[in-house]
Amino acid sequence: MILARHEELLGERRATVDNVRQQIADNLMGRGDFTTKRKPGQNRMSVIYDDTAKVSAGHLSGAIHSLMMSPVSPWFRQRFEVPDFNDDEEASRWLSVVEKRILAAISASRANFHAQLAPVYHDLVTYGLGVLFVDEVPGQGVRFSARPLQEISLAEDSGGRIDTVSREFEFTARQAVAEWGDRVVLANKDISAGNFEEKRTYVHMVFPNDDIIVGNLDASGMKWASVYLSREDRIILDEGGYHEMPYITPRWEKGAGETYGYGCGWNALSSSLMQNQMRKLRLTAHQKAVAPPTMVDSEAVLPGDTDLSPWAIIPVNNIMSSMTPPIQEVRSASNFQLSTEDIVDGRQTIQNAFHHQLIELLRDPRMTATQVLQLDGHMQRHLAPILGRQQTEMAEPIIDRVFGIEFRAGRLPPPPPSISNQNIAVDYENPIARAQKNSSVQAIITLTNYALEASQFDPDIRHVVNIEVGARQLSEALGAPVEMINPTKEVERRKAAEREFAAQQAQMQEAVVATDQIAKLAKAAPQPAQGA
Repeated sequence: MILARHEELLGERRATVDNVRQQIADNLMGRGDFTTKRKPGQNRMSVIYDDTAKVSAGHLSGAIHSLMMSPVSPWFRQRFEVPDFNDDEEASRWLSVVEKRILAAISASRANFHAQLAPVYHDLVTYGLGVLFVDEVPGQGVRFSARPLQEISLAEDSGGRIDTVSREFEFTARQAVAEWGDRVVLANKDISAGNFEEKRTYVHMVFPNDDIIVGNLDASGMKWASVYLSREDRIILDEGGYHEMPYITPRWEKGAGETYGYGCGWNALSSSLMQNQMRKLRLTAHQKAVAPPTMVDSEAVLPGDTDLSPWAIIPVNNIMSSMTPPIQEVRSASNFQLSTEDIVDGRQTIQNAFHHQLIELLRDPRMTATQVLQLDGHMQRHLAPILGRQQTEMAEPIIDRVFGIEFRAGRLPPPPPSISNQNIAVDYENPIARAQKNSSVQAIITLTNYALEASQFDPDIRHVVNIEVGARQLSEALGAPVEMINPTKEVERRKAAEREFAAQQAQMQEAVVATDQIAKLAKAAPQPAQGA
C-alpha cells in the first residue's frame, strides 16, 4: 500500500531524532522510550546522578503553561481584522459571546484541557515537540488528549507548516475488534484463540485532502483526510476526514530545513552528561573519604586482589612492603573544593539552558515595573521568537479547532449578516504577551504625560496628540476588559449628546440674559404720568 509505505518512510526519517531523544530521556528525565521498550514502572534513573535538568524542565513547562494559557484567567481575545467591524456594536457583542463560549468549552472539566496540556508543555520544552489531539465527542463537545512523541511522525508542506501527521499506536485484540469489528483479521484470530490482550500495531494518518469537493457534507468535503491502517493486516480499516487538523504539533525551536523541533533538553544534554559523571565521581570520592579501602599484610597478592572501592581490603605482601603498621587505610587525595565548583558551574549551565532567569522573574505574580522591564528585555533577547511560534503552532490551531467544533454543533450564536466573510484575528492576553507589548505601553504613557505638561505652555499641543487613540491602544496592550472601552460610534454619540446639551445650556443662558435685560429695560423706561 502506498499509504503504508509513506508512513514507514516518515518513521525512518524520525530515527535520528529518536536517538537524541533517547539520550535526553535516559540522562536528563529518567522517563520515555524512543528507541527502547521497557516495562511500565521499570527503573530508568540508574545513570542520573543530578536532577537539575529534570527539575528545571518541570519549572519551565509549568511557568510557560500558566502564563501562555492560564487555567484561572482568559488568555486570548478575538477581534475582526478590519478595524471598522470592531466598532460595530452588534458585531462586537457577537464576538464577545463567541469568545466566552470558546473559553468555556476549552475549560470544561470533560474537555480535560489543562490536565492534558501539562505533559505537552513538558515534552515541548524538553524535546522540542509537543502533540495534542483535539477530538469531538458527539453531544458533549471537545476533548483533548496528549500523545506520546514516540508515536508521532511528521511531514511539512512547502511553507514549513506541519501538514501530515502519522501516529503509530498499539491496541489489544479486544480494543481493535470493538473499534473496527471484522476488518481486523488478526485481532479476531487472537480473540478466537483467547488472547484478548494481545497487542498489535495500528496507524492513524491525517494529511491534506487533495481531492476535496467543496460543499459536500461528508469526508470528501473536508480539508483533511483521515485514514486508519492495520500495519500487520496491511489493510485500510477506516477512512474519514476533519475540517481542521486535529493534531496540534507545536515546536520549541526549529532550524531551517528541519521538521522536528529541538528543545532545552537538546541544549542541556552535553552538560547533563558531564554533570552526571561528576556527581557520580564525587559520591564515590565521598564514600572513600568516609570509608577508605584498607591495606593488610598478606603472604602474597593474588591477581584481582586490588580493590579501591569503599570498605575494600587490599592484601599486600609483607616481605615486599614492610608495612608499618600492618593494617593501613588508603586515604583519598580528592580535592572536593574543585569538584564542588565544577558541579555548581555545570548546574548553572543546565539552568541557563532551561531559561532559569525567566522562571525567577515569573515566580512573583505581582511583578513590579522593574521586573516587567527585565522580563521584556529577556523576552526580546531569547524567548520572543520561541513564544511567537507557540502562538502560531499551538494557540491559534486550538482556537480554530474548538471554534469549528462548537460552531458546527450549534453551540455558538449565528453571526450577524453585517460580518459576512470577515476574518477574525486573535490577540493573546497573558503576562508574556503584555510584556512583549510593554514598550508600546511605555511610549503611550510617556507621550501622554509630555502632552499634558506641554499644553500648559502651548494649548495648541492638544491638537497634535490623539488621546482617544492612545487610550484604546493602551487598553488593548494592558489587557483591559473589552466592556471598559466604548465603541467609536458610542463615543461619537456621547460627544454629540454633550454638544447638544451644551448648546441647549447656552440657549437657556442666553434666554436668561435676554430676560434680565428686558426686565432692566422695563424698569429703566419712563413711567407714564398719572392722570395723563
